[in-house]
Amino acid sequence: MIEILLILLLLLLLLLLLLLLLLLLLLLLLLLLLLILLLLLLLLLLLLLLLLLLLLLLLLLLLLLLLLLLLLLLKQLLLPLPLILLIIVPQPPTTINTIPTSTTTTTTTTTTTTTTTTTTTTTTTTIINEVIISTKFLS
Repeated sequence: MIEILLILLLLLLLLLLLLLLLLLLLLLLLLLLLLILLLLLLLLLLLLLLLLLLLLLLLLLLLLLLLLLLLLLLKQLLLPLPLILLIIVPQPPTTINTIPTSTTTTTTTTTTTTTTTTTTTTTTTTIINEVIISTKFLS
């Protein structure tokens, strides 16, 4: 009778040990599953970070493109500006060294010729000044 009780007790201990091993195995499996989930979460976070970085890069590229377009537009708007400035801002009068005609008495024809020459010289100087100012603004 004692032998049967000992065998039953041994079987019970063996069963208890098996249950304990099964519980340990289940716990390890659960831990492994948790580790896999954490790794997947980390991978997802990395992917989100990469996506955010890509989005930021795209936004920066778009901003640079917008800035370039703005500069091109500004250049197109400022291109006719020197001609407008020439019209709005008066040019200083150009002085031409001429011999005063009031002290000498000459004929009317000579005076007319001198006046015509002076006018031509003044016009030429103004055209040259406009070309110089225009080329300065264009560059």
